[in-house]
Amino acid sequence: MNTYFTILCGGSGTRLWPLSRKNRPKQFVPFLGNKTLLEQTIERIEPLAKNKNHIGVVTTQEQIQLIKQTAGNKIGFIVEEPCARNTGPALLYACFEIQKKDPYSIITFMHSDAFIPDAKNFREHLSVAIKYAKKIISLQHLELYQQLLQQVTDIFKQTQKTLLPKHAIH
Repeated sequence: MNTYFTILCGGSGTRLWPLSRKNRPKQFVPFLGNKTLLEQTIERIEPLAKNKNHIGVVTTQEQIQLIKQTAGNKIGFIVEEPCARNTGPALLYACFEIQKKDPYSIITFMHSDAFIPDAKNFREHLSVAIKYAKKIISLQHLELYQQLLQQVTDIFKQTQKTLLPKHAIH
């Protein structure tokens, strides 16, 4: 069972104005150690990832180029949201896109603009959470999980046909 580390990287660049702008939101502004918050997030999770193909970013079309410039060689995929609809829909959309590739995976999410000074402690706690998630999925009601996933997928497909254009993982 693979684990994917998915970074939410959206935003409009208004919270740290004038440091951040629409064309360079705060996750792309260099802070401590002259690294952006996005770069710090990736470095924090790299030791846990099997390889870079298990690290990805969820974002809008407007920020794809910035992500490729900032972290393109350290991530394996970018999920482009069809339209910006805040955190919940971004999480769900990313789950559906990753599930297409790897239906029995564990997907972790983190924000690209979080400041976490103790990366080792963060990784230890995240590792414990992943360990328990694997036990829950592996040992309890895998068939029920599959049925639920299929129901959610069916609902999403119906919604996608009526509301959203089709997008793929980049």
